[in-house]
Amino acid sequence: SNVTVLSSVWTVETAPGSFVDNNDITTFDFLTSNNLGDSIKFKRCVNSSVLINTSACPTVCDSTYAIVEVGNATVDATASAITVCTGDDVTLNGTGGVAYSWDNGVVDGVPFTITTLGINKFVMEGIDTSGCVALDSVNVNVADLPNVTASASDTTGCEGDTVTVTGGGAISYFWDNGVLDGVPFEITESQTYTVTGTNGFGCKNKASVEILVGLLPIVEMNPFDPDTVCVTDKVQACPIASASGGVYSGIGVDGSTFDPQVAGIGDFTVYYTITDDAGCEGADSSFITVIDCSTDTTNVGIDDLPELYEFSVYPNPSKGAFVLDLSDYTGAPVQISIYDMKGSLVEQRNQLEVIEEFDLRERGQGVYFMYLRSENMTAIRKVVVQN
Repeated sequence: SNVTVLSSVWTVETAPGSFVDNNDITTFDFLTSNNLGDSIKFKRCVNSSVLINTSACPTVCDSTYAIVEVGNATVDATASAITVCTGDDVTLNGTGGVAYSWDNGVVDGVPFTITTLGINKFVMEGIDTSGCVALDSVNVNVADLPNVTASASDTTGCEGDTVTVTGGGAISYFWDNGVLDGVPFEITESQTYTVTGTNGFGCKNKASVEILVGLLPIVEMNPFDPDTVCVTDKVQACPIASASGGVYSGIGVDGSTFDPQVAGIGDFTVYYTITDDAGCEGADSSFITVIDCSTDTTNVGIDDLPELYEFSVYPNPSKGAFVLDLSDYTGAPVQISIYDMKGSLVEQRNQLEVIEEFDLRERGQGVYFMYLRSENMTAIRKVVVQN
């Protein structure tokens, strides 16, 4: 560092043990081995204009002396962030001095964008109040944005269907519209879902997936007329629906007719379902009761079967596990069939025990019909499965 000699007529020491006469010099480079920040006394010897370190001064020295402090500029280079993402701004600042200049065209305190990925080194030159100059540098890491992807288990569906959206290319994901990554949800309308993915550097990127939702067809089905028939009656025509091209289904249904003799005694639901070009289904239903007119000419419901045909199902409702109790039944062995609300066969077996156990928990909640048949009787019982 440059220091100033307090006398302009002294000879100065330019190196340890070396003296050079120069009456005009006012500054010199301090080249001794003293530490930065030390204060060193220089005295002028008698009858001489030589300025020397007091440690080397002869016995007789002039009382005039100069104190020279060994100085050094101390400056620091700082960055608003040491890791940024592609496209982000960063600001570099110098501290500890009065003026700063940066390489690579950077202006102190002015935000700018780094375009080069990886570690970028910026060197700063700072000047302190003594005019001393020092250098410092700072590294800024530029991380790339994640290549985020968005996908859906189905990009088309019907109102009420369940889909799952999944993000890729990052380590964490946040979806709009209130959906969660990898968690199924119900779709109600066509929508674009956007995910924001974040990588390990905190850099974010977005991707989107569109899901098209078809509305369910509107279907209305007329009631059965009459809605109560005898088990020996002829085939009944299924009620007319509001739209053509649909399909009837249910126990005792064949095409567009309901056969009481095939269905047997009990209460039945007949469905009419329409499927549009997008594969979306709309349905409505109508009810009909079949009674044994030879034993009772009144409407015999599920819970009003003749004494001979009594049996019990419990617990009912249940969570899916229940038993059929035939301990009060004295007739011939029965065949047991369970149908869902659409008339699809869920389970069928021949009676082996007085107490038969069933488990529909994997089938899910809903209304089912247990259908019993033997050589001399037919009976049905509604079974309710709920959570």
